[in-house]
Amino acid sequence: MRNGIYSKRQHFDNLSYISDGRDRISYTNDPYAVSSRNTALDGNGFVLQPSELKKSRRENDIIYTFRPGQDSIYAYNNAAFSDISGVDSRGLSTRSQNSNLYTLQNSFEKSNHNRKVFRICLKYWYIFGFLILIVLAAIGVGIGFAVLSSKHKSTECYLLCDPSEKRIQLNSTYCECQFINECKFLPPICGQFPCIKFNGTGFECNCTTGFQHPPTTNDLTHCEDIDECKNPRICGEHQTCNNTFGSYICFCENGYETITSANEIICQDKNECTDNNICSNGYCINTNGSFECVCNAGFIRDIFNPLHCEDINECLSSHNCTGDNEICENTYGSFRCICIHGYRRNEYSNCININECIESNTTCDINSRCEDRNGSFACCMNMITNECIECGYDYSNPRSVVINHVRRTRMIDGQPVESGRFPWIAVLLIKQEYYNSEPRYVCSGSLVSSWNIITAAHCLDEQHFRKQWDLTSEPNSFKDIFDIRISVHNLSLNSTDFIQSESYSIANFTLHPGYQSLGSEDATVKNDVALIKLTKRIERSSNIDWICLPTSVNIQDQTTLKVLSYGNTDDNLIQQQLDIRVLNNQESKSECQRQLGDIAEDAFCAISTNNSSLLGMGDSGAGAMLFSNNNRWHLAGVMSKTGLQKAYSAMTNVSMHIEWLKSLVER
Repeated sequence: MRNGIYSKRQHFDNLSYISDGRDRISYTNDPYAVSSRNTALDGNGFVLQPSELKKSRRENDIIYTFRPGQDSIYAYNNAAFSDISGVDSRGLSTRSQNSNLYTLQNSFEKSNHNRKVFRICLKYWYIFGFLILIVLAAIGVGIGFAVLSSKHKSTECYLLCDPSEKRIQLNSTYCECQFINECKFLPPICGQFPCIKFNGTGFECNCTTGFQHPPTTNDLTHCEDIDECKNPRICGEHQTCNNTFGSYICFCENGYETITSANEIICQDKNECTDNNICSNGYCINTNGSFECVCNAGFIRDIFNPLHCEDINECLSSHNCTGDNEICENTYGSFRCICIHGYRRNEYSNCININECIESNTTCDINSRCEDRNGSFACCMNMITNECIECGYDYSNPRSVVINHVRRTRMIDGQPVESGRFPWIAVLLIKQEYYNSEPRYVCSGSLVSSWNIITAAHCLDEQHFRKQWDLTSEPNSFKDIFDIRISVHNLSLNSTDFIQSESYSIANFTLHPGYQSLGSEDATVKNDVALIKLTKRIERSSNIDWICLPTSVNIQDQTTLKVLSYGNTDDNLIQQQLDIRVLNNQESKSECQRQLGDIAEDAFCAISTNNSSLLGMGDSGAGAMLFSNNNRWHLAGVMSKTGLQKAYSAMTNVSMHIEWLKSLVER
């Protein structure tokens, strides 16, 4: 401060000064003051020596105590020591008391804010320290990278080498050019082939035999396999070429065998005919490189197997066996002409009729007379008239009078049923020793010869039978279970008919080979027919006779057939008749299928003409009879199963199995 300026103004009298921490105040011996070295002393300055300078006592406030005679205060750049305009006077200035008070209050608030910031920094010092370490580490990495780069630059070699040479760094300050020899590389650059180094740049792979440089690129540094088999003349005659890696192999074609000589491989024809079994039903002819099978007479080559010859059925030709009463019989590789059944050849090789009635005394039973027929014979019942009753005779016909015939009449649905009218009706009973000590009626059948009865196959299906019936004891053989009675009108155990009837046993029985078991309700009726052979011959009489086998295959729609069964009448098991109608049309097909399930082609559907008369258990195997124009009863069907409604039934068509039956039936 200059002399004489503001000399009469009073500046610090009665002034309380509060520092906000930003005032640039220095005084001697103050521990918070800046060093005296930072205090600008002016020779013309004015030294203030107030009696006391202090601020109010608040928390964290700094109290300044001036000690007269010991401390000196130097003030500059401070609102308290500036003029009213706020311009630094670098000297003493004066203010009003109010103005100084406002300035001091504002300074105090700023000082308090700075102290808060300072306290936050003290509280989180470790965070700021960690950030500072990260910054320092980044700076260190940058410096290290710069140092390494400068070192690398300082050691890089800039020597230029020839294309056939390679620059080699010997040390940090020196490099040189060295000659490149590709032929010494490991692994060998040419692989299995020799390597040739050029004087200048490059090398060549020396291809050995069987290999060449690629012809398309002529690349001397590579070798590839030569396909010698592209040359069609590389191998000899009848030989095939197989290319290998670096070479090839010649081998003989099929049908040739190899003969190795000193200089070459020779292929000669192989004689396959040395194998005597190579041709089936024929003989072998060797050819060049192959062979041929020629079939024997009566055989023809199999189109699927040229080494096999199959039999020719000469009987399919209409030109063979054209003589009278002869037929063709095919044999393996040939055929023969034989006489039909009932004929034999005479001395002129002609087929003539055999008179069975003369040549055999056992052809017919004692109650029949034998009549010779062409190729056959007939057993005629002994009648008052000369009419020949061979089978299926309707004994209710009043025109016929049979010796010793007895008639008995029963009634069913108001219609008389004559006892003995159908003398071929057979029943199958379980013998009393195998079922609750009494016979049990299980199935029916029809007598077709002195030895044979036709019934349903499921009646003799042992597995199916045992599911239906619980036996009390076991027989030695399944066939021994059955007791067969024929032409019994009353099956009641105490009836005269049953007591006087004769019991027959089964010698053997044959189920149709195509029979399909009726093990469930929805099983398909198929080939449900069987033939029984009895242990002894039945002599025909007025009470026991045969029914005729059918001659027609087709069963016409709406044809009426007759079925005999047994029903309870006055506590007696009486033979009854039931008329059924054949349903063989599209309209009835769906209903028959609903009632009976699937029916095979060898069966037909029928329905009862009288809803009050129904078929049931025990009627299986019963014959469905057709009365023909010649006044004979023929066996048209065999009862197989009943429908959901018992009026419906499925019948096996006997005429579709006639050839199989005739082959088994014995007179």
